[in-house]
Amino acid sequence: MLWACQRPVSIHVPSLELVVPNNYVTAGNDIAVQIINNEKYQGKVHLVLKTVFTYHVFVFDLKNKVGEYEVDGKYLTESGIVNCWLMVDNVLVSEKNFQVRASDIADPIKLFTGPNSIWVNDFQETMVVALPKDKYGNAARELDSVEINLQMPDKIIEGEFIKIHDQLAFKKLSSGQTTGKILAGASAMSANSKEQKVEVVPLWPKVLSIEIVDHLPYADGRQFYQIKTNTIKDDRGNMIPDGTHVVFSATSRDRKLEYNSYTIDGVAKAYIRNPEIKSVWKILGIVGNGSIVSKPITIEFKDVIKNVPRILSNTHFLVGPIESYIGQYVPDGTEVEYYDGQKTTVKETEDGKVDFHLPMDYDNFYIKIAGHIFR
Repeated sequence: MLWACQRPVSIHVPSLELVVPNNYVTAGNDIAVQIINNEKYQGKVHLVLKTVFTYHVFVFDLKNKVGEYEVDGKYLTESGIVNCWLMVDNVLVSEKNFQVRASDIADPIKLFTGPNSIWVNDFQETMVVALPKDKYGNAARELDSVEINLQMPDKIIEGEFIKIHDQLAFKKLSSGQTTGKILAGASAMSANSKEQKVEVVPLWPKVLSIEIVDHLPYADGRQFYQIKTNTIKDDRGNMIPDGTHVVFSATSRDRKLEYNSYTIDGVAKAYIRNPEIKSVWKILGIVGNGSIVSKPITIEFKDVIKNVPRILSNTHFLVGPIESYIGQYVPDGTEVEYYDGQKTTVKETEDGKVDFHLPMDYDNFYIKIAGHIFR
């Protein structure tokens, strides 16, 4: 509902004052308002409350010099600033503001933990985060406290009151010196959270090995080779959890690429496309933000092109049939870049061949295939 706040000259506006005795109210509680009627105006007045999401309009019969009225708390459940407007004949005569604060923390308290699997010996941290709300869904009051309760793997029970800031209360935990489960919970007054669990797992061995599988050592830019880890186990011989993040880093003279993978049955794999030009690459496996790194593997890719016939006719420049490293035509779709002295054209081979127009500049023209230039 929209209200026009204007003062037409033809309408007498009574001198009324809206008084809100308290500058805040707890969500769901009633609030009393007063209307000071110095002119002893008699008639209907409208009280408009604009909350965070809604408008509420109340109509009162004003008869006395001081009118006292109570607003039911069911209209005041959204925390935030409430604008109060006193209207007579659609004219604003007085206004006040007050704040609705969240009520007490209600069941259940939302509790989150993560990461939920960490390494022992203070190698990693995890975090417990509580997001308490009142029964109306409002974020809990700032600086109220939530008790974070923990049972560590060594069975020691800890409790700490954490003040709420920016709608949440959190606590960081180190992994400690004992493997097992960290059990976490939160409470405030009569409200509680569901139990959360963090696994503290043994450290991994310091050696991570990788190997190359299905490798064709030619720089054709089309084939893929597979790289995989050994079966990764912890220092007790147990296979690490599925979904453990492994990064494969591949580096050549002027390029560095990274491939993300996740373990299944303790093994991480990645498929990497062969480069397009002759080059040597060094590959590493990395786990735990660089804390565990494999020994490097070096892999060399040779030229894929064996022979490139070139024929100039009166009207065309024919390239091919281009032979690959195994003596057959290169695959259809192999890109050939042609510079005729003025502009560059790229075409794809068919039956190992590609046809261009005659070069404009015989001294500067060239073709480029798989990173190699032929003149």
